[in-house]
Amino acid sequence: RSRSHVRHLTQLHVPTPSSRAIIHALLLGDRSRVTDAHRDAFAQTGLMHLLAVSGLHVLLVGMVLYGLLRPMLHRFRLRWQHIEILRALLTVGILVLYMLLTGRPPSVVRAVVMASLFIGGIVLQRSSHTLNTLGVAAVILLMMRPTAIFDVGFQLSLSAVAGIVVLNPRIDDVTRSMLPDDAASSGAGEWLLSMLTVSAAATLGTAPVLLHHFGFVAIGGLVLNVVAIPLTTVGLTASLLMGLAGAVWPAAGSAFGMAADVTIQMLILTARWGADWLGAGVRLPSPDAWLLAAIVCGTLAIAQLPRPRHRWRLVTITVIVVAAGQVVDAYNARRGPVLTVTFLDVGQGDAVLVETPDGRTMLIDGGPRSPYWDAGASIVVPHLKHRGIDRLDLVVATHPDSDHLGGLPAVFEAVSVGEFIHSGRVASTDLFAESREVLDRRFIPNRPVVTGDTLDLGPHVAVEVLGPPPGRMSATWSENDASVVIALTYGATQILLPGDVEENGEQWLVRTFADKLDAHVVKVAHHGSATSSSLPFVRAAVPDSIPDALAVIPVGRRNRFGMPVPEVVTRWQNSGVNLLRTDLNGAVRVVSDGTAVSAATML
Repeated sequence: RSRSHVRHLTQLHVPTPSSRAIIHALLLGDRSRVTDAHRDAFAQTGLMHLLAVSGLHVLLVGMVLYGLLRPMLHRFRLRWQHIEILRALLTVGILVLYMLLTGRPPSVVRAVVMASLFIGGIVLQRSSHTLNTLGVAAVILLMMRPTAIFDVGFQLSLSAVAGIVVLNPRIDDVTRSMLPDDAASSGAGEWLLSMLTVSAAATLGTAPVLLHHFGFVAIGGLVLNVVAIPLTTVGLTASLLMGLAGAVWPAAGSAFGMAADVTIQMLILTARWGADWLGAGVRLPSPDAWLLAAIVCGTLAIAQLPRPRHRWRLVTITVIVVAAGQVVDAYNARRGPVLTVTFLDVGQGDAVLVETPDGRTMLIDGGPRSPYWDAGASIVVPHLKHRGIDRLDLVVATHPDSDHLGGLPAVFEAVSVGEFIHSGRVASTDLFAESREVLDRRFIPNRPVVTGDTLDLGPHVAVEVLGPPPGRMSATWSENDASVVIALTYGATQILLPGDVEENGEQWLVRTFADKLDAHVVKVAHHGSATSSSLPFVRAAVPDSIPDALAVIPVGRRNRFGMPVPEVVTRWQNSGVNLLRTDLNGAVRVVSDGTAVSAATML
């Protein structure tokens, strides 16, 4: 009810929709209505942290209140100990409520725990080291949810604070040594220098995490934070005051809402201007573990600048790690080429990226699109950039439903496409019309396929189309049954991708292909719905001759359809496969060397 009340007040008092979306992100941790264009602008400029509720927001909500409570409580002539205990309890209570209001993201839990420890230290008159409180916050987070260690937000939150604590003093010392003595003597100069060094420390601290997950570190934020953080502070403060005053004094709520609107619009303009002029950064598509370890060691060497012995040890370790990475890369190159198939986590939809041993690429479906979120722009295109892919040899739309076709227009606009493959079905939707328009405008050749067709992905990987059947046979089938069904064969391994086929299509596939369906990896059709994964199809797709077969269910978290249904999950598990789900395990990357397959998850 509190979240709904905040949304109501924002709708009532903030006139601009884009400002309302940003305010929801700042107050509630809800970024679902932030447009993809604004997300991209904040991401390209390194300002995305402003849209994620974090320590800055906790500082404004709680620590400012903590500072104001002392003079207020003094008026009641309470003893010093009682004042400290009372304001500590009130502040921590407000912070916990704010944490629950924002949905308990890792960054807020971390900031609330650290603030509580800091306040507790004041009450007990015990000093605490920031890294110790950060460590306690991390332990508490992992006790609450052990899998948070794989969460990007958890990693970024901890690495940003650690970078500021450990690296900022070193960067500040070096920067001051390079400037004239009076450069930071004024209050404004001191504040500006502090903002720049803290931004540099946070950027450097989070660089390994950003490179690992996104292959890109924006550097525009080093400058833009000087403007963007004050704007965010004013906008968040005005939004908080709007929420507090709006319910009891509508005129004040409208005044604060207008102030928040103006400030947030200035923040959006800053991000958009920065994306146009300062959107550069460091891009390392698919950095390996050795390179990331070398970056971490090099960063720690910077932190140890005042300690020559530790510093040179870390420099030596960095050199050894780089050399070891070169040796491992050379060894892997001798092991031979591999086929990589990645089932992207695009929510309630499908998107599968195929990378062949000789560098050919194929994307099967592009995920869903809604008025507020585009899986193609938010997930697929960033992943392609992360992999260093600027051209797709083939793009396949298994059928024209929005949860498969939705993200493809964004893909068509972002990368070069050799050929577009589809089922031949026509849909009377705006999305289908838009897709055709983009294909025509970008001169992308396209063709329908039927059973027996093959797709060219180079000499090493055979791509056979198993469905839909031609002509009248499938004319009366549903869009799902008429999905493009693809079998990838590399060496002795096969990967079966059946789109969203349901029972009619599955029965036909079993009758027609029999033993050709057996696969080392099979994508569970239609997100694990009750209308698919019939027992004969499951048995045909996972024979006893392949004991370590893998089944992957692409499905959205807490989707409104209740997928995957329990009986389908049980059916696949009883067949003996290893079952992975994108809603629980994140993206799934399957690698085949031609004789066996291995899988890794990417939360």
